[in-house]
Amino acid sequence: MDVKVVFVIVCLCALAITSTEAGIPKCCMSTKNPINQRILTYVQKWKMQEIGGPCEIQALVLYVKDFKRPVCAHPSVKADIEKLERKKKRRAAEERAAKERAAKERAAKERAAKERAAKERAAEERAAKERAAKQKNLFPRKSGCHVSHLWCL
Repeated sequence: MDVKVVFVIVCLCALAITSTEAGIPKCCMSTKNPINQRILTYVQKWKMQEIGGPCEIQALVLYVKDFKRPVCAHPSVKADIEKLERKKKRRAAEERAAKERAAKERAAKERAAKERAAKERAAEERAAKERAAKQKNLFPRKSGCHVSHLWCL
C-alpha cells in the first residue's frame, strides 16, 4: 500500500512540474549592447521585454532568421532596427516603382513596334497599288476598244 501512495505522489509531482513549466516566462537575464549590423538585417520580428511583471530587466528580444534562440539586445538597438525596417520598406517601394516603370517602357516599346509594323504594311500596300497602276498604264487602251481586239493595244 505504501508503494501505491508513493507512486501516486510521484505522479502528482510530475504533473505539477510539467503543468507549471508552461507558466514560467522566458525572460532575458542579460543583454548584448553591440549587436552586429549584419545580424540586425536578418531580424524577422522583435518585441520589448518590460521590467514590470516576471522579468527583471528591460530588453529587446530579437528573433533572428536561422537562430534557434532569440537574441537579447539592449533597448537602444530598437532605433537601429526601426531604421532598417524603414530602409527595407523604402527599398521595396523603389523596386516596385522600378518594375512598374520597366513594364510601362516595355509596353510603350511594343506599342511603337506595332505602330511601325502597321505603317510599314500600309507603305507596302501603297507601293503595291502604285506598281499595279504603273503596270496598267504601260499599255494604255484607246477609248472605245474592247479587250479582245489586239489592235487596240
